[in-house]
Amino acid sequence: MQSVSRILAVTSLALAACQPAQPPSGGPVTPPAHTAGPVAANANADADADANVGPNVSDWVDAGGELSLRLELPAGPYHAGDRLTARLHFRNDGSAPMRLYIVGGEAFRAQQSDFQLSAADGRVLDRQPDPHPHGYVVTEADFPEVAPGATKLVEQTLDLSPGVLDGQAGVLRLRWSYRNGVTVWKGGLQTLDGPTRNLFGGKPIPGIWSGQATVERTLPLAP
Repeated sequence: MQSVSRILAVTSLALAACQPAQPPSGGPVTPPAHTAGPVAANANADADADANVGPNVSDWVDAGGELSLRLELPAGPYHAGDRLTARLHFRNDGSAPMRLYIVGGEAFRAQQSDFQLSAADGRVLDRQPDPHPHGYVVTEADFPEVAPGATKLVEQTLDLSPGVLDGQAGVLRLRWSYRNGVTVWKGGLQTLDGPTRNLFGGKPIPGIWSGQATVERTLPLAP
């Protein structure tokens, strides 16, 4: 967990290469956020994924670029100290295969796939996961392909830290943000985890989604 004041700053190409949320050398800048509202369910969405969805799931949100997102949490009630396994839903609404960039090690998803908890009055209480600038080597497995009409499910931990939520009660706001500006991954950069290597031949990643979107929902905190 981190306080509001601890925000990651990427200051060098080497750090960008080993921080999964940032594009490698020559990559694009982070695109502007997409803020479209909920969209209707896709009748062609992956049947198994939709069949296993619990009742505590948000509406689909249009992320742009033929991608829709929604956030699923386990059933409440929720208490300070709980550690929840959230399920992130990525649906390909297009007619061609799509690739996502989301690293397998969830501890390394800061500024890529992260959560923000806020009080009812809008005060930010926590952002997670903590940033880890090195310790993970990105491979092509971190760019899963999603077939047209299918849904990719990814799990990510949400900590309701008692140190952050002490004294809080009632309805909190939870925001999940997903962003990607990486469209090509070239090797040859020296990092603390060793030299980077070309992924997908160092060429533009086929079908890669890029953009930024958020899903917001309430999180009732029991006393």
